[in-house]
Amino acid sequence: MTTLTTTTNTTAVSNFFTMDIPFEDSFNDQNSSIYKDSLKAILLQTAKYTLTVNNIKLKFRSGSTIGDYTITTTITSFNENVVEAVNVGIFTELAKKYLMVYKSPQPLKFQPLQVFLEGKLIITCGPPPENLNLSSGLTAEWRLNGKEIVEDPLHKLQLQNVTATLTVLKVFITDSGSYECTLKYNNTAFRQTGTFPLTPTPVIQTAPTTQKIKCGTTVNLTCSVKPSPPYQVTFPDQKISTGSGPNITYPYSIPCPGQNEIITCKETNTNFTKSTTLILFTGGKY
Repeated sequence: MTTLTTTTNTTAVSNFFTMDIPFEDSFNDQNSSIYKDSLKAILLQTAKYTLTVNNIKLKFRSGSTIGDYTITTTITSFNENVVEAVNVGIFTELAKKYLMVYKSPQPLKFQPLQVFLEGKLIITCGPPPENLNLSSGLTAEWRLNGKEIVEDPLHKLQLQNVTATLTVLKVFITDSGSYECTLKYNNTAFRQTGTFPLTPTPVIQTAPTTQKIKCGTTVNLTCSVKPSPPYQVTFPDQKISTGSGPNITYPYSIPCPGQNEIITCKETNTNFTKSTTLILFTGGKY
């Protein structure tokens, strides 16, 4: 994540790049080849965008190998596109020699955002920035909570040009968690992550579910929903004015003459419903 710190005369631009190699403490030795190559890449890209550099700080840490750098320049007004272009330029320059991983600042795209049990989910990865120079010959790898996802009857993988999609035809609780997608070509990898939470299904209960009733008499209709929060229920019938809540009750009567009626209770923000059937009783015992 890019950080800009501006003073009266200077701006410090802080960012990082990731190398897909095991970290060693020796990388922080300024005489090491990895340190010198990284510093050279930073200098090359800042010169390309005519940034007057006062100071460069570079330090490596684990996770594969992450290079944190801060460029201090006399330019006090920065275009964010230039900042990102410099970072991508450093990345592509180092990719000529090292295995590099570009971690996207944008999360994976989940469609729809709200998915209930056994619903359908489509996750889109990419496209990567054009200046990463990833070609249509790349490969895609998906992981959920660190475990690789392989195609099966419920999980469909597709790669078109430089965009990958994972389609989950029926979502279960095991499909919740942290997703990671990696698009790779030669020494360059584009990685995008995101978290998907399965939306709990509202469970609606009505009472009675079915009841015989004489016209002109009253029956108390009750409806409730769990979990609450976040869910609430209401009777959408305009003749019933109870408002909404986790538990609602309404004294309902069938006028004379009347007919059988179905009264629907609905969760306020979804399409989940449950109904009560009132059967008009015309005579005899009930």
